[in-house]
Amino acid sequence: MVVELGTHTGVSYAALCTSVERHAVPARCYAVDTWAGDEHAGQYGEEIFADLSQYHRARFSSFSTLIRSTFDEAVEHFADGSIDLLHIDGLHSYDAVSHDFDTWKPKLSDRAVVLFHDTNERHHDFGVWKLWAELRTQFPAFEFIHGHGLGVLLVGPNPPVDLLEIANLPEKKAAVIRHRFALLGERWEAEQQLLANAEYFQSLQQTFQAQLNEQQKVHESERAAGRDETTDAQDAAVREALASAVASWEATIQAAIAKANASVESAPTVTQLSTKLFDAEAKARAAERELQRLRSRVETESDARTHMVASLQERISALNAALAFSKNERDAERVARAMIEHSTFWRATRPVREFFTHHPRARRTFRATARLVVSTLRGNLPQMLATRRAKLREAAIVANSELFDANWYVTQYEDVRQSGLSAAVHYAIVGASDHRNPSSRFDARWYVTQYPEVTAAQMNPLVHYELQGKKEGFQVQSVSVPPLAAAAAEPLDITTQQQLAPSVVFADELIADHFNNTRPLRVYPVPGEPRRVTMVTDSISPGSLFGGVGTAIVFATSLAKRLGAKLRLVTRTEVANPTAFGTILKLNEISWDDNIEFIFSPPKDGYAVPIGDDEIFVTTSWWTTRAVRQVCAPSQIVYLLQEDERMFYAFGDERLRCAETISDPDITVVVNSEILFNHLTSGPDALANVAANGTWFEPSFPFLANVVDRRQPAPGEKRRFFFYARPHNVRNLYWRGLEVIVTSLKDGTLDPLEWEFHFVGKDMPDAVLPHNIRPYFHRNLPWQNYVELISSMDIGLSLMDTPHPSYPPLDLAATGAIVVTNQHGCKTDLEKYSKNIICTSTDIESLQDGIKKALDLSRNPEQRSANFSSNSISKNWSQSFDKAFSVVASRTN
Repeated sequence: MVVELGTHTGVSYAALCTSVERHAVPARCYAVDTWAGDEHAGQYGEEIFADLSQYHRARFSSFSTLIRSTFDEAVEHFADGSIDLLHIDGLHSYDAVSHDFDTWKPKLSDRAVVLFHDTNERHHDFGVWKLWAELRTQFPAFEFIHGHGLGVLLVGPNPPVDLLEIANLPEKKAAVIRHRFALLGERWEAEQQLLANAEYFQSLQQTFQAQLNEQQKVHESERAAGRDETTDAQDAAVREALASAVASWEATIQAAIAKANASVESAPTVTQLSTKLFDAEAKARAAERELQRLRSRVETESDARTHMVASLQERISALNAALAFSKNERDAERVARAMIEHSTFWRATRPVREFFTHHPRARRTFRATARLVVSTLRGNLPQMLATRRAKLREAAIVANSELFDANWYVTQYEDVRQSGLSAAVHYAIVGASDHRNPSSRFDARWYVTQYPEVTAAQMNPLVHYELQGKKEGFQVQSVSVPPLAAAAAEPLDITTQQQLAPSVVFADELIADHFNNTRPLRVYPVPGEPRRVTMVTDSISPGSLFGGVGTAIVFATSLAKRLGAKLRLVTRTEVANPTAFGTILKLNEISWDDNIEFIFSPPKDGYAVPIGDDEIFVTTSWWTTRAVRQVCAPSQIVYLLQEDERMFYAFGDERLRCAETISDPDITVVVNSEILFNHLTSGPDALANVAANGTWFEPSFPFLANVVDRRQPAPGEKRRFFFYARPHNVRNLYWRGLEVIVTSLKDGTLDPLEWEFHFVGKDMPDAVLPHNIRPYFHRNLPWQNYVELISSMDIGLSLMDTPHPSYPPLDLAATGAIVVTNQHGCKTDLEKYSKNIICTSTDIESLQDGIKKALDLSRNPEQRSANFSSNSISKNWSQSFDKAFSVVASRTN
């Protein structure tokens, strides 16, 4: 196990993860940080964590986890003796780093290695060097001096042999190793400096051209006003400034080359980098020659204004022509590349993939050959795939934007139709960089002119508005009326013109935009397709695996196995994460040996999905059900209903459409839990179609089957109180739960000396409870950490204003905890699952009575244990689904 304390932008952590991945080390990696900054790293905003999280999710999420908490909070979630490599890079004062080492030392394994960053920093209150001086006399150690210093401490009694040999090297040999690593670092820095200088040269050229253009404009305006003498003086000043900039550039690049050459001469042992350096130097020499040419041009420029303007105009015309030609070539290349990336190659090669699935020896031979071929190529595939994923994410945002009109975009730009791409994908790849308008309601060029930071960030203007601009109150402007439209509008009076131009919206498109997530799924029939279960949902990501999404994955996969069908996942709001899909199957002990096809098809103009005659759709919400209902027979739909979704809305249009969909008499409805089924069939606004065509299953918890060793508090140790806290989920009743805890602490129902409080969920404010109690906040826990945490709880409070039993009470009860939850309609008690679940009314007094009953039961370990032994919480999905699948099979055959 690898743990890093203090990750910031993630440079060192990414290096650790890359090494684990490259050498196929069977390790789990964890990065612990608040991502809020400190007095040494400085304070920083959410963008640091957002950028790292996005990169981490794409690269390392299969074996790595980001834990957003303090070091002291996180240490409780790691077992003693479990960590093999610990990197300490938090607050660098002596007291802080000593505390971190002492706190985490019990978690180290018998072969553990601890890395200390900044052992060579001695300014201000940096104290790592002081602790390092103490520890290196107690344990085998090795220190790299270059940079800020890195200490390698072999803490475990059985350290790796290779590292032990390095730690015991004589000083001369140790110095050689340090020197070689330092040279590698210097060589890398020299190369980066040369690349930075090349970028600076390009920027200087652009600045030079801009100043010359500005000169021309000033000259023309001032010549008309008869002020040529003033202009000539300004020209001389500009030339002098440019000459100074060129001289400064020459000095910078010569220093960089000299430094790189010195590294080459003193580092014959690192020749593997010489080729890269040679190329960089060649580029630098070419840049130097070009700068010399520019310098000569500036020095020899004629003082005669007319000659200078004529020369510049000729040069600018040539550059504009070259730029136009380059843009045309670029657009053609972009479209060609995008068409290849979005071709039907994947479907066409399905027989090949299936052959390799059943012939592992051939598959291994093919993979070895493929790796050999790829290794001989340019090596830019990861970057290309990362760019492609980024463009697909942008396309999803564009497609779901109310300011994107696919039909309008296609009619305005002829090359969109010729490209064969969907409008959203074309805009993400080509249109945005050309500042094309995504609809008549969004002038992209006006937006980037009004907000230059968009161009500086190199962002798609519409994506920037949806992700940032809208939150910050940025304005948008409609596209100017085309000339023909303006001419046609001349007979109208000014009032009429203001009403019609330029933001005319057709009523049917207005309706479709408002209910964007119910637009029909784009499909096309393919004869002879095998039977297949296609699950349609919004998204699948590591952050959405709890509760209903995980159950939907298990349901669709298990149904495909039961029917002997293929399996496919279609997402509508973001590209699916296959690793997350596999994680939930593994946790729930569901095996799947065949291929799983993943398709991202957002509303409006998503990719068309090929479907066969025997296609079965598993839909996960009323809006995905409505989207699918428009493109297939209702008998092909299995609607997985896990809440009374009508309760999501106040009375109005959304609730009306939800009720219409959920009442469809021709769709098979499978309900999560008997209690919810009873509510839907006999509660308020009962649904006759669910009673006639529906069935139900009970949720299962196989990942909790082996949780038997609960934490037992030692004498004098506080017991643990769990609170399920999601303040932005209105059904969670977060505020009522917080009221009950506050009241119970104030009146003595909960003894602050007996209990510690753990708030689990997301978006929680850092609230301080009465008696100055600071709860432990557990935000966005990885699944395994969540299981370990609930297995240590004594009492839980989990409120949910829904007829479904909800998962947290069942999670806690399945591990032996006592839970207080609320009643709702026919959900009057949950003793059918566990007698350790106490249901009460939602008023504060009743909930306090429930907590008192839980306290009494917690003091009676025999009764609590007996209740746990009589639990009827399922641990086997196959048994849970058996009845429901029989109904589905009979209705879909």
